[in-house]
Amino acid sequence: MMEFYKKGTQTTQYDVMALLHKFNGIYLREEGGIFIDGPGEDKINENINDLVDSLDDFCRLIWKKSDGSRRFTELVNGREMDFTLKVWLRHIYDLIMAYPTDGTNREILYAKAYLQQIKSMTSKYAELNIDTADRKDCSVREAQMGKEIFKVAIQLFGHFTIRCMFGNMVDYYVKGNDFNIKIISKPKKGDIEKFLKHVGLITKTSQYDKPVSFTGLRSRIDELRHLYGCFHLDSHLYLPMGDVKDDINRLDLPIGALVAVDPSSPIGGTDLKYLTKNIAMFFIIAYNKYAEDTIRFLSRQDDSTFHRADLFMKNFMRDQTNMLNVIKKKAYEKIVTGRYLGTDTALNLWYYESVINFAQKDFNLLTINPNLRLANLRLQCERFVRSHDYSRTLVFHQINDPIFPTWLPPIPFELRITQDDLIGITYNVYGDKLRSDTTQSVITDAKRDILSGKNKETVQLLEQAILNIEGGKAKLYPILNTHDPNLGYQFLEPGGGVAGDRNLKELPKGTGIFEIDLLNNYDDSIRMLDYVVNLMNTHTFRTEYDFGFVVKPIDGTKEDGIVSFGFNRHGIIQVGGFYSMQAPNSITDKYNPENGFNVLAIPFNEYSVDKVYVIYPWGAAELDIEEYIRFLSERWISLQDHNILWTYKEFLSIRDNNRDLLNNPEL
Repeated sequence: MMEFYKKGTQTTQYDVMALLHKFNGIYLREEGGIFIDGPGEDKINENINDLVDSLDDFCRLIWKKSDGSRRFTELVNGREMDFTLKVWLRHIYDLIMAYPTDGTNREILYAKAYLQQIKSMTSKYAELNIDTADRKDCSVREAQMGKEIFKVAIQLFGHFTIRCMFGNMVDYYVKGNDFNIKIISKPKKGDIEKFLKHVGLITKTSQYDKPVSFTGLRSRIDELRHLYGCFHLDSHLYLPMGDVKDDINRLDLPIGALVAVDPSSPIGGTDLKYLTKNIAMFFIIAYNKYAEDTIRFLSRQDDSTFHRADLFMKNFMRDQTNMLNVIKKKAYEKIVTGRYLGTDTALNLWYYESVINFAQKDFNLLTINPNLRLANLRLQCERFVRSHDYSRTLVFHQINDPIFPTWLPPIPFELRITQDDLIGITYNVYGDKLRSDTTQSVITDAKRDILSGKNKETVQLLEQAILNIEGGKAKLYPILNTHDPNLGYQFLEPGGGVAGDRNLKELPKGTGIFEIDLLNNYDDSIRMLDYVVNLMNTHTFRTEYDFGFVVKPIDGTKEDGIVSFGFNRHGIIQVGGFYSMQAPNSITDKYNPENGFNVLAIPFNEYSVDKVYVIYPWGAAELDIEEYIRFLSERWISLQDHNILWTYKEFLSIRDNNRDLLNNPEL
């Protein structure tokens, strides 16, 4: 949120919105430096909606016009008039004074009573007069009233929220009849300078008693120092009163949450101004390192600017994972918990995984092409977070909804998400710019950095499971999600011939099965497990590359129904949770000739053991197989929470490095 955006648009800061009560908090110096929370998102929205009756009332409060642009002027009786700090304060005053005396909002009732008392002291206070041509300057008594209105506004909306209003960093969405605020990222440097100068916001981190000229600063350190001061530390602004700049017309903003400031000893200063400067310097040290390591895609070095595409990619993947996790939760609630396709749990799980397979592929694409519907789901999400809508129905164009009759034209699956679902996550808008900002090697390297540790732990988990359940020897049968409700998951059996050799190069030649022997062939077995984990995390828009695996005893067969467990990138597959149908030839024939392999249902009826003897670092225990599978599932989900997939092209290099494991040196 502290970075200036060179490209793109301001995006909703859902993580900041979840912590508004902290950002609006205040340090009470007179009370020994204790920190008290300020109003959070819910309370601010409640106060706003108890005050405003129209979109225009709301937009005036957040310094915007109804079209979303900055409100520098407004139309009054057919004339274009300035919208100033004085006008804004008068608007807040009018909203509070219009609140009904029998209302239930105690904060507003208290504010109204307080302002009524102030208003009655006519020798000291006067209502802000904005009916004249001069809607900017104040008299002494008006300035005194303005100071009191400003204090009340801080109590109702929070000082950080007000600073964001000044900086054009508050947007909104409509929920029913209510207007709810959204905190958005900082605008471009020149724009925020213009916005803050318009209201006259001054930070004590500056040596001058006037707004900072951000475009005139050459150092990123200076930018950060003054931004931090403007939005988090002691700041002030003056109600215009001729040349007067004194306590009588100064509106003060307090020290708020000391974000990223955690000194080993107390921070001091000879006066409040120097204390503020010292706090800002502690912030700069901590934040600058964090930004360089994690979020700053553009770096300055030797007076030149260059792209850090690797860091850009890591942030892109993080944000897509965050949004995908929201979609996972909502889809699971609708499909599995809600029994979308009936009472068959395995069928609902299979359809949920089919939906998420598509979403994962879509969010891993770097380009947006609405015409080809590639990354269209990401496009829908990015448009939603920039909208004023409370909810949006996402359309999964490549996943048909099976609840509709087959004689109708295919109807895609739909899923509703809301702004409330996104509160607390980090999610930025990227559009289509990754295509020009990144190279394939950078993308692959960024994925490898994230996946390497996760894959290693996943392999270790599979190793321990095979040792514990099958004594170290097992067969891994590859399964694919056909995305066909008549088939579900199917086993790939090589059909032989040229087509089979051409289309099954990802699997061991001849058998299509991986044989694991951790006792006698440990190194190759670990390589096989690593290979299947990478294959599982590979995507294309061809259905045959949504791989999973069924683990069976070394002497088992695909028809016996006895299994150790199954797995795919969504989790551990349990008995009762595997949807695999034996379909007639009229359905399977469309797969077999074209791809050179047979699709066969796999019975998944019972576990190969009843008990599992598990050795932990702190001891050993005997577990029921169901209990052990639940343990595997919890651990598996934590390891596969990254939602990062290899493209098929990226996977080819992995495949080609493992030709010996596939018994296919001629790849």
